[in-house]
Amino acid sequence: MKRAVMALAVVVCCGTAIPASSAQTLGAQTVALEAVREVGVPLAIATPGPTPVDLGSSTPVDDAIPPVAEHIFELGTGRGFVSQRTDYASRSITVLWKGDVPAEVREYIATKPSGVAVTVSTGAKYSREEGNAARNRILNDAIAQEVGIISTSVNQDGSGLTLGVTNTSVSDDQAARLLKLAGLAPGDITINTGLQANDGYASRQNDTSP
Repeated sequence: MKRAVMALAVVVCCGTAIPASSAQTLGAQTVALEAVREVGVPLAIATPGPTPVDLGSSTPVDDAIPPVAEHIFELGTGRGFVSQRTDYASRSITVLWKGDVPAEVREYIATKPSGVAVTVSTGAKYSREEGNAARNRILNDAIAQEVGIISTSVNQDGSGLTLGVTNTSVSDDQAARLLKLAGLAPGDITINTGLQANDGYASRQNDTSP
């Protein structure tokens, strides 16, 4: 089955998008993304597996893209990987990175594995690991219950976090505490307020999927 968008190193459950009218932003930037509640579990660092074999440019695209995307995720975990988006129609993958792309990743991409064209864009503000670490620091602190956090999401563009809370408002003091815990810059956390508990999507799985 085709996967139009890879699950960008986060286990995501589909649901209703949070209305923009309920967003309270810490700073100028508001990012409208789906939210996922993550219980504070230790992050598992993926170990790069072997390069997929017995695949080539004649391999059906449905079979070719998933292992290539998975290998890129494995190579990039802990090394600046942010997210990736697949395009089955053009047999391509677009990858977002923070910092310099490791030589091993560049060399793999240059082979055009399984006939899949991979494009890497750099310049993201936070890597996937940094986003997950920031999220876990918040979820493991008493403020998570204080403001009623029911959902969290690491922004796929590497810009920070999006939180969903049951409180109808978040005070300046609480906002400052969230930022300090996360270790993010002002404007890099978006808070959607006044949500119901069933608006959050629970997942206890480690963040190890591409």
